[in-house]
Amino acid sequence: MIRRKLFENFAHPRGLWGRLAGQVMARKTANVERGKWALAELDPGPDDRVLELGYGPGLSLAEACRRVDRGRVIGVDQSSVMLRQARRRNAGALRDGRLELRVGDAQRLDADLSGLDLIYGINVWQFWTDQAATVHDLAGRLGPDGRLALVYMQPPGASTTGDEAGERLQKQFADAGLAAVEARTMRFDPPAVMVIGHRS
Repeated sequence: MIRRKLFENFAHPRGLWGRLAGQVMARKTANVERGKWALAELDPGPDDRVLELGYGPGLSLAEACRRVDRGRVIGVDQSSVMLRQARRRNAGALRDGRLELRVGDAQRLDADLSGLDLIYGINVWQFWTDQAATVHDLAGRLGPDGRLALVYMQPPGASTTGDEAGERLQKQFADAGLAAVEARTMRFDPPAVMVIGHRS
């Protein structure tokens, strides 16, 4: 029952179970390594404007802020529980004005989130009710030469494998008009796949 409650709260952490889910996410080696791998592959520039979708407890935000030390990193997550955890973990970047955290839905982003150099999300795509429409919207929010990257690692109990997710994501990226679409795989157990597309 405890395991099931935690998994239910990974999509939208709330209350006590949400706080516990955030702590699990923050301590799980796979989550830490996946975020570091994704940002090392994407290598955002120091002056970039970067958006993370579903920042959770804020682990990847910390790595993004380390790399984007003159630009701006913005995070959007549905959970106010995750907002509090991410704030604590990234207090310095928030004080410096390099990081902004919002509570919101990746499928209904604020209008001012546009002209971005990089949009990325780790294990969020599978929770979207209309994946193709959301990918299309995100592609339109990129600035010139901007990139969209989505990472998927098959969670326990999920039927979609990394290979299947990679194929679907590549099609959705191409249908959204993104160019030079590619998939990269992190050899983990299970492997993580990241699909990247560029605004043409």
